[in-house]
Amino acid sequence: MFVWEALQDLTLIILMVCAVLSIGVGLATEGWPEGMYDGLGIILSILLVVMVTAISDYKQSLQFRDLDREKKKIFIQVTRDGQRQKVSIYDLVVGDIVHLSIGDQVPADGIFISGYSLLIDESSLSGESEPMYICDENPFLLAGTKVQDGSVKMLVTTVGMRTEWGKLMETLNE
Repeated sequence: MFVWEALQDLTLIILMVCAVLSIGVGLATEGWPEGMYDGLGIILSILLVVMVTAISDYKQSLQFRDLDREKKKIFIQVTRDGQRQKVSIYDLVVGDIVHLSIGDQVPADGIFISGYSLLIDESSLSGESEPMYICDENPFLLAGTKVQDGSVKMLVTTVGMRTEWGKLMETLNE
């Protein structure tokens, strides 16, 4: 698969055509085997580039797979059914109470329940560089934003692709 993808490069396709032409012209002018040298040199260079590209792409895919596994290992503190527990951000459900502190990323859309000095960095979502102060008068927390200061308990109201962050990602993919 990776070799085939590497062979789809336009430059390599042009070089393959040049190699075939070089072999044809070389055989017609210099005969066998001297006429093959230039064309075979080009073909060997193409094979070397294809193998290096395929190996590099394969290693990169392994790294992305490992990174994806690590991403799924992000756990947060939640209160669910009256019990405080650690839960993967991918297992959050509406109604969970999430406990966040400085540096945590807000994993879902939700409503402020309690906390103190809560400043949220919404620049990843809105582009606004000034942090938002979250309190009873401004209780909405959005997925993808980051806790810049303070701590909070929030009630999860929306998860996954239904969050504002999810909707933004969906429009970017279209």
